[in-house]
Amino acid sequence: MKVTVAAIIVSCLAITPATAQNAPPNDGKAITLNVNFQLSVPIEASATTADIAKALAQANDALTNLAARQCDLLAAAFKRECRVAQMNLGANLNGRRFPQQFADEARRSANANMNMTMELLPPADAATAPAAK
Repeated sequence: MKVTVAAIIVSCLAITPATAQNAPPNDGKAITLNVNFQLSVPIEASATTADIAKALAQANDALTNLAARQCDLLAAAFKRECRVAQMNLGANLNGRRFPQQFADEARRSANANMNMTMELLPPADAATAPAAK
């Protein structure tokens, strides 16, 4: 289980940042950003169902924390209030067999993904925006 937790932490640190794009002019309109993050964690063959469920929950938590951090970074970069408008989290367990493996050696991995929509509010609306939950 310690290997699984370490793999989650390393995977989160290894996520590549999104490519930068030119921002639209600050004309008083909200900027909407759609983001997709994916995380894959190897699972030991001897892992119990409880261990797998815990690894999937930790992966989802890591993605949720990443989302909050991204919104904070965007707010500072654009000098606007950032809020998460929508977030969808998903996770599944995959077992794969490769041709060079013996029949009883399947590689398993927990895969988590997050689709998120963030809004950067115009400076005039930033003061009256509700805090993101």
